[in-house]
Amino acid sequence: MKRNEGYIKFNCDWNRGSIPEIDGFAALNRIRTALWDMGLIGVYEGGIGYGNISMRVDKDVFLITGSRTGAKRQLGIDDYSLVVDFDISRNYVRCKGLVQASSESMTHAALYRANDLAKLVIHVHSSRMWQFLKERLPTTSEDAEFGTPQIAMEVLRIARQLEREFGIIVLGGHKDGLLFYSSQLGW
Repeated sequence: MKRNEGYIKFNCDWNRGSIPEIDGFAALNRIRTALWDMGLIGVYEGGIGYGNISMRVDKDVFLITGSRTGAKRQLGIDDYSLVVDFDISRNYVRCKGLVQASSESMTHAALYRANDLAKLVIHVHSSRMWQFLKERLPTTSEDAEFGTPQIAMEVLRIARQLEREFGIIVLGGHKDGLLFYSSQLGW
């Protein structure tokens, strides 16, 4: 099965270089490993990665798993990218790290922009959860495909309506995709 995902679709200004260890990184990375162990983050047959995780560092700055890291169970700081600027309407992300920011960085950016309480954003894939929760929970338009400004705008719209410390958004146009966010970094 060919999947139209795992590929960066935004304009990326990537500053290649090490990023320092960031407060909260160890907790974030433990959560990411647990999600990988559950099969909610990983890589499909054929090498396309799915799922990612991020944490807010500052108002519009966040640390996110890097592109092409889905096959690895354990990550280090060098497998993450620091998104330091973004513009959803221009489909633009500026990041720093030894890896480029995840293909879903715009979706995470939209959630952080919409909800000041969000400190953690998790994007997982689960066919069973997606099928069960679709239309039962806030769901993005089926026309909004993964990694596009349209899905970011849909997430922005829904997250502004929720304004809660925790939430789940079903990605209607991104089969199997679910977006979780929380005001807490703990697990």
